[in-house]
Amino acid sequence: MANHSSIALLFEYAGRRVLLAADAYPSVLAEGLKAMGYSARRPLKLDAFKLAHHGSRGSTSGELLNLVDCNRYLISTSGARFDHPDKECLARVIWANRCDPDTTLYFNYPGTDAEKALDVESDRRRYGYRIEHLEQGEPLRL
Repeated sequence: MANHSSIALLFEYAGRRVLLAADAYPSVLAEGLKAMGYSARRPLKLDAFKLAHHGSRGSTSGELLNLVDCNRYLISTSGARFDHPDKECLARVIWANRCDPDTTLYFNYPGTDAEKALDVESDRRRYGYRIEHLEQGEPLRL
């Protein structure tokens, strides 16, 4: 079965942390973070979180988002084949970060349907998030 196993990576370098979730199930990631001692009261502080499975609706749970403290989320997909990212996944990210006006969703392809649905100025002001695009080869500045 496709995507039934995956290798997620918590990358730490020079005081920065990035969680690369690959295609890991959110329950597996959450259990791993809990086993490392993280909780909703003591979340893992991240500089960036590359969402699992291109931001599909089943890849990121509220439980997982409660275990991390992050305001930069990376979404890597054109949306051409499976219509990812899903609006539900991005809405969970925005809701989990509603108190952080610096929450930013970084896309490597502009114009996915989910991005268009979220790119509403009144919603961005109300829920405190931004949408950015990274051009091919452009580094993310942490």
